[in-house]
Amino acid sequence: MADMLARRRALLGPNVSLFYEEPVHIIRGEDVWLWDADGKRYLDCYNNVPHVGHCNPRVVDAICKQAATLNTHTRYLHDGILDYAERLTAKMPESLSTLL
Repeated sequence: MADMLARRRALLGPNVSLFYEEPVHIIRGEDVWLWDADGKRYLDCYNNVPHVGHCNPRVVDAICKQAATLNTHTRYLHDGILDYAERLTAKMPESLSTLL
């Protein structure tokens, strides 16, 4: 664990903090669960798990399809981000009509 912490500090710097005094070395996730390097299971209520879970097949499939089509940021013009913004803001009140 000490080697991993030293490597992390060297590679990521001091501004990427850890959540716990005693760091947890997570190696896998599935549905609402995370597993550490010792095989201990944790209920994950923090990440995106309350919405879709880890390794959700529909989300994984959508990510793969999108990455195979276009994998970029929003600083270029492309329909994907605009289509998404329209679908998302259509579900919101009028006051939330812009993605910032």
